[in-house]
Amino acid sequence: MENEMTRDPEMQKLYELDGKPKFKLAFPLALQHLLMMFVGTITPAILVGNAAGVTQAQMIIMIQAVIFVSGIATLISVYPIKIGKLQIGAKLPLVYGTSAVFTAPAIMVTERAGELGYENIIAIVMGGLVVAALAEGVVGLFYNQLKRFFPPMVIGLVLLTTGIHLVTVGVGNMGGGRANPNFGDARYLFVGFLVFFTYVLLTRFGKGLWKISAMLISMIIGYAVSFSMGMVDLSGVAEASFIAVPRPFALGLEVHGWAVMSFVVVFVVAALSTIGYTAAVCNGGLGRQPTSKETSSALLLDGLGSSIGAMFGAMPSSECGQNAGLVAMTKIVNRWVIALCAFLLIGMGIFPQLAALFAGIPTPVLGGAILPIFAMIFNNGLMMIAQEGFSQRNLTVLGISVSIGLGFAGDTAITENFPSVLQFFFRDRMSLMAIAAILTNLLFPEDKKVEEVQEA
Repeated sequence: MENEMTRDPEMQKLYELDGKPKFKLAFPLALQHLLMMFVGTITPAILVGNAAGVTQAQMIIMIQAVIFVSGIATLISVYPIKIGKLQIGAKLPLVYGTSAVFTAPAIMVTERAGELGYENIIAIVMGGLVVAALAEGVVGLFYNQLKRFFPPMVIGLVLLTTGIHLVTVGVGNMGGGRANPNFGDARYLFVGFLVFFTYVLLTRFGKGLWKISAMLISMIIGYAVSFSMGMVDLSGVAEASFIAVPRPFALGLEVHGWAVMSFVVVFVVAALSTIGYTAAVCNGGLGRQPTSKETSSALLLDGLGSSIGAMFGAMPSSECGQNAGLVAMTKIVNRWVIALCAFLLIGMGIFPQLAALFAGIPTPVLGGAILPIFAMIFNNGLMMIAQEGFSQRNLTVLGISVSIGLGFAGDTAITENFPSVLQFFFRDRMSLMAIAAILTNLLFPEDKKVEEVQEA
C-alpha cells in the first residue's frame, strides 16, 4: 500500500486529512461509506415508527428526516462550526447516522405512552429525545472534567463489546435478517458469502482503486447477483415522492418528564460509543490518540444534532461504528471523501426516490460487506486494552466487566422479572458493559505508586 501511495500523488491525498483527491477517486469511497451506514440508520426509525403506530406519511417523514439530518451532521463533523472557543464537530472523518442503542428505549416509551392513553405517541418520543439529547451535549461541554471516568481501558471494553455485538448483527444480515421468516435461506447465505469473499480477495490481491474500493465493488457484485435471483425490491422507488424538503415539528412535539428520563441515561451510554469510535478513527486512521478537544467537539455534535434532529422527526444522530471501522481498516482519512458522503445523504433526504433506491439493497449484501468492518471495531478495542497493559489491576477490571457485561446480557431469562428500565440495561451488551466498566474502573483506581516506580 505504501509503495502505491508513493508512486501516485493522487492516491497519497486519500490518506491525508486535508488532501484534495480527484473526484473519480473520492466518489466511489464516499459511496462506499454511504452504503455502510444507510440501512443501519433508517432501521431504528422504521422499528420505532411501527411501534408508535405512525401512518405511512409519517413514516416517510421519519426516514427522510434521519437521512437528511445524518448528512448535515456528517458535514459538520468534517467542517466544524466554531462559536468563539466552542467547536461543534471534531474535524475528523466521522460519518453520522443513528445508533441501534436508541431503538429499545424508544419502543419502551411508545409502549408506556400507549398504556397511558396518549394519541400522538411519536410526538412524545421526539419530545423526550429533544430534551434528553442535551445530556450528551453536557458531557461534551465538560469532557475535560469527566474524562477520568472514560480511560482507555473503559473505551477499549466498550469497543470490544460493540464489535462482538455488531458481528452477530452482520451474520444475521447475511442470513436475510433474523425477523425474516426465511432466515438462513441458502440463497441469502450464498449472496452474503459471495460479497464477503469477494471483499477478502480484492483486499488481498487488488491494486489501487480496486483495493481501496473493495467494499463497494463486492457490494455491486452482490447486488447484481441478487437482482438476477429476484431478491431486489424496488417498489419503494415508484411510491416515493420526487422531491420533499424536511420540515420541523411535522410529527408534533410533546415533552413529558418520564419520557425524557427514559432517554437520558441512554444518551450518556451513547457518549461512550462516540468516545470509542473517535478513538478508533484516530488510532486506526491517524495513528494517534484523539485530543480532548476532538472528543468534546464530537460529543457536542452528537447531543445538539440529536436534539435538533428530533424536532424534524429524526432518531438521534451518532457516529457510525461501521464507518469508523472502515476508516481504521483502509487508513483513508480524507475529509473530502466524508463530505461527499454527506452531500449524498443530504440529496437523498431531499429526493426520497433516491433514498428508496438505496433502501432496496438486499440485507445479505449488506451483511457480507459489514462483517469484516465490525470485526475491525473489535480489534481496535482489543488493541486499546493491550496498550494499557495486563497488570493485575487491569485484569481485575477486565474480568469483572466482561463477566457482568457479557454474562447477564447473554441470558434474558434471568432478567425477565426486572422492571422494564432495568431490563433494557441488563439485556443490552453495550450499555451494561459500559456501566460495568466505568464502575469497576472507579472501584479499582490506578496505583499511583506503582506507576511512579515504573516510570522511574
